[in-house]
Amino acid sequence: MATFAPEPTPLIAVDDPRPQPWAVLFDIDGTLIDSGGAGGSALLAALQHEFGVEQPEPVRLHGRTDAGIIAELLERNRVPPTPAHQLRLCERYYAFLPSELDRRGGKILPGVVPLLEQLRGVAGCHVGLLTGNMPRSARLKLEHFGLWEWFEFGIFGDQAVHRAELA
Repeated sequence: MATFAPEPTPLIAVDDPRPQPWAVLFDIDGTLIDSGGAGGSALLAALQHEFGVEQPEPVRLHGRTDAGIIAELLERNRVPPTPAHQLRLCERYYAFLPSELDRRGGKILPGVVPLLEQLRGVAGCHVGLLTGNMPRSARLKLEHFGLWEWFEFGIFGDQAVHRAELA
């Protein structure tokens, strides 16, 4: 009886002179920027305006995807988390987010721009996003701070309910 033995994967030597492509992935909130709570505030305002929830009960945001946050936020506030309701909440959230970003101030975190400048100069390096934000909210946040153009691609929070599934 033969046993299956996969071919070994050739390893690239550390001193191999050929440049190898590689990617550096960044989260947004708490890594690139501090939005001053604009995202959470815009979500609660969107829930109030879109569904008439007078005193919305917030949910935990840190370390989660927008898809998971939006579903839980609707459910916790007694709005059925149907795809139609999720879409309505997202659209209103996107409408409120720019004004919340303006109102809350926020900032680019220290060292971010110099690091992005350095990475841009590295041959074979591709800079992307791995974030729980939806693509549109990621863009709104990063454009607000003048950072959107630094990123070539992204993995976003609309692709999974649980953050660990994104990677």
